[in-house]
Amino acid sequence: MNDKLSDKEILYFYDILHFVENKIKKGEHKGYRICDKGVKRFCKSNQLKLDYENKPYEHCDKNFIIFKTGNDSTCPAFFKHIRNAFAHGNIYKNKNMYILKDVYRKEITMYGYIGQNLFKELIEVIKSTKKK
Repeated sequence: MNDKLSDKEILYFYDILHFVENKIKKGEHKGYRICDKGVKRFCKSNQLKLDYENKPYEHCDKNFIIFKTGNDSTCPAFFKHIRNAFAHGNIYKNKNMYILKDVYRKEITMYGYIGQNLFKELIEVIKSTKKK
């Protein structure tokens, strides 16, 4: 059974939406790196898989996010998919897990099943890769 997001979670995802609209889409995405060593270590130590090389599909693997990059580089694509999933009402909870889904023209472009706290930590780790 899928649960709705709490008010606090809605505000959190609005912050991501705002970040994408005001930073990522305005060209301030340079410097964020999903391939950063710190992100890779974080993923490995938390048994989290980020897959941007294969075609997205719905699955039940825990702590797994698969997404298309299209014409964007990896990091902007990731953030745009999260923004789209929220903006289109495709983020749900299942106990302590987030189910994230982005669809474009009836095709799944991102799917994720990830622990709530782990997701928030991942976002912070990726944001921390930006060189100042």
